[in-house]
Amino acid sequence: MKVDPSSQATTLVPVEDVTVESDPPSAKVWEGERLTLTCNAAKGNRLRYEWHFKTKTATMKLVTSGRSMTIHRVLENQAGNYSCVADNNLTAGYSQDIEVEVKVPVSIPRIWYSVHKQVKNYSARITCEAERGSPPVTFTLLRNTRKIMNNTRDFLNITFVLPITLDQNMGIFTCQAENGKKPVHSDTQMVYVARVRGVSLESRPHPLEVSVNEEMVFTCSVEEGTFPVYKWMFNGHHLQANPDSYSLNQQGNILTIPSATLVHNGTYVCSVCDAFDKTHCIKSAALQAEVKEVVPVSIEAVAVAFCCFLFLVIVLSVCCVVAFKYRTGEYNPNSGVGMEKSAIWDKDMDEQLRDCSMDNSDLESVTKM
Repeated sequence: MKVDPSSQATTLVPVEDVTVESDPPSAKVWEGERLTLTCNAAKGNRLRYEWHFKTKTATMKLVTSGRSMTIHRVLENQAGNYSCVADNNLTAGYSQDIEVEVKVPVSIPRIWYSVHKQVKNYSARITCEAERGSPPVTFTLLRNTRKIMNNTRDFLNITFVLPITLDQNMGIFTCQAENGKKPVHSDTQMVYVARVRGVSLESRPHPLEVSVNEEMVFTCSVEEGTFPVYKWMFNGHHLQANPDSYSLNQQGNILTIPSATLVHNGTYVCSVCDAFDKTHCIKSAALQAEVKEVVPVSIEAVAVAFCCFLFLVIVLSVCCVVAFKYRTGEYNPNSGVGMEKSAIWDKDMDEQLRDCSMDNSDLESVTKM
């Protein structure tokens, strides 16, 4: 009887010399590139594989169980030590760790500058800074596309110092950063430092005449000034910090008093200085604010005013009736004709007055005159 070879038990071979092979061979990759690790055993059959990943703070078993493990787009947090285990239930072989290094290309840098004064001279401190990138990073400063300074360091920022002249265009500057990949460039930054000039102060409403609890808004403007610092004065003194009484915007040039009170009566002045030279300040013209208190009108006062108005209406109505009577009637108390005409006139007047909206008792008193 023939025995099916497949039914015969396979003899297990002990596992020996387990290693990890990397593609690329150096196990150094840029973030976003492909990495493949392969677990090799010099001896052994019917093998099962496990992968382990170890960082400085933790060791974990990976879900993948194949002989090869591929990461199609490597991330920075996937850098660390990898190892594999080959097992066939007879013996198990453990590889040495292989260190995977993930380098991060330097990000596009930002550029800005500040100005500082040394005695009578001024300098611009131009800062270049990147958010990400594996060190070392080489920073290069370009002026009008020409390289003028560079420095390689293990930090993601650098400051270049250049002498400048106030009120003069010093050029268009750009930061370049590279750490082994393609160089990246910042936006352009023109370096032009102007002193503060032409300070003006406006208000809303204008003129500044408000009632208690109404809003007042002051806006301070400069015609020119690269680094202005705003200060506010009230009645000749620096405005005291009282966030419950007023507020300033982030730049400091808009002062808002949301609910004015009588203590806000007075003059307001805006003073603007150069941030790099606090000895150079210019004041605006003063604005006078007048806050008036509104006196509430009582019900009694309203009633008295209404009664006076009503009395005036009655008096005027009586005067109009009397004037009309003497204009249309030919009244003569010594003449019978006059008496007759007067009686006729009285009768006509009674009919006319009935159509009026006046009180009947008042009308009777008028007609009997």
